[in-house]
Amino acid sequence: MMIDESSALLQFKSSFTKNPFSFGWTSLSENIVTWKNGTDCCSWDGITCDTISGHVIGLNLGREGIE
Repeated sequence: MMIDESSALLQFKSSFTKNPFSFGWTSLSENIVTWKNGTDCCSWDGITCDTISGHVIGLNLGREGIE
């Protein structure tokens, strides 16, 4: 697990809110429940990691209402 990458992703997550016309004013933080401090970010929903280096190589949050 890459500590700096996990911290950056958690900060990124806390900076967004959803479109009020799609699912209400629910923050992204409330919807991505697998994104938790102290857990491996490679196991989080929407995150893809390189299997060799363990670095984050992909981010897909389409299911979370981000366009």
